Amino acid sequence: MRIMQKRTYTKLMLSIIIISLLITPIVPASAKRYKKNDKITEHQLAYNVIRFEEKIPLTLDGSAYGIEIPEGAYYTVNVYGIDVGPGVILIDCGDESMAKALYKSVRKAFKKPVLAVYLTHGHADHAGGGSYFQKKHVPIFASVYEFELIEDGASSPYYESPEMFLYTGYTPDFTYEELPLWCGFDYEYAPGHTMGHLVLSYENWHNSYVFTGDVIIEQPTTDPLDFTFTTSWFTALILYQLTPIYDFIADWQVTLTDMYTLVPNYEIVCPGHGSEYSSDDAAGYIWFTSYVLGEFSDPPSI
Repeated sequence: MRIMQKRTYTKLMLSIIIISLLITPIVPASAKRYKKNDKITEHQLAYNVIRFEEKIPLTLDGSAYGIEIPEGAYYTVNVYGIDVGPGVILIDCGDESMAKALYKSVRKAFKKPVLAVYLTHGHADHAGGGSYFQKKHVPIFASVYEFELIEDGASSPYYESPEMFLYTGYTPDFTYEELPLWCGFDYEYAPGHTMGHLVLSYENWHNSYVFTGDVIIEQPTTDPLDFTFTTSWFTALILYQLTPIYDFIADWQVTLTDMYTLVPNYEIVCPGHGSEYSSDDAAGYIWFTSYVLGEFSDPPSI
């Protein structure tokens, strides 16, 4: 299985290099960049929107997955802060190890209280900081279909998650299904990456945004230590191996088809990993994700 993983991953990376040479480069939306510390970089998307990019060390034994992970490897994840007047709404709350630093960065950047966290899904890098934010009296919203995943701290009864992708479980304060979202936000179900994954949207007089979580996979970077795409790929591989239990990949492909219609309704696409981009460029990212998922063609095994 490990040999298959390595061969499939190597084949995919070579294909991506070729595709990158053939397609038009996708240029992210312009943004000012501020590095507050070694862990969190702030990207100003608009007067009231900041992307907080967390840089998380990848402390993982790559040999168990058929790859080599060099010293200093990392992956990144995005948390978005939106100033809605009386305070700030966060889209996701990042990794548990970064929660304190993230909270301080948000308060310093906006100089306003955090009103709520809206989760896209329950994985460690997006929901792991929730227990810390609850201690700061910040309510957490999540889909009812993600409650079990979040309460278990991303531990799964179907496969053994690496320790670095687990977190302190907690119970979200509200579900999207029982309470309307505050301050002009909305959501759509987008299953596949997780069963209860969803995308969020926000509009004001200046811009409109769609926050896609991990529905649309980011493209690899040129930094040999940046394993963000690799982490996303192996997450998809694990989901593919669960096909005898539940076909996550099939649901994910259906969701991607829906994204072709949904995403163009907004101006800026804000992914869970990587840079934001114009919705005019979204079709390329959606196609790329579908291509990556389509590479899992061998019979699944667990």
